[in-house]
Amino acid sequence: LREARNRILKALYCYILTHTPEEAPTRYGNILLLAPALKALAQVLIENMTLTKFFGFAEVDSLLSEFILDSPTDEVTTRPLLRSALRSATTATTCPDIDTQQHVMTIL
Repeated sequence: LREARNRILKALYCYILTHTPEEAPTRYGNILLLAPALKALAQVLIENMTLTKFFGFAEVDSLLSEFILDSPTDEVTTRPLLRSALRSATTATTCPDIDTQQHVMTIL
């Protein structure tokens, strides 16, 4: 899990560095600072969707339900697809070998 997260973070920094090299460290740092708030928001959304579906307060769209409240059977097929996408994304990017943490620490 840690390796996948590091590959995603490096790919994100590579993308930012490619598109806005002069602002890359600042933009990357700002995105990382948003992560805890996004995680909390996602947890609230999942909780609200679960309660809405359980008590039948409103009809939940099936596509939205599958996307947010994915079932364990979907996880079996999703993980290999995600892994292959991560491998192809990291091998396809032509980004110079950079130490992401060093660039982030210069911001902070």
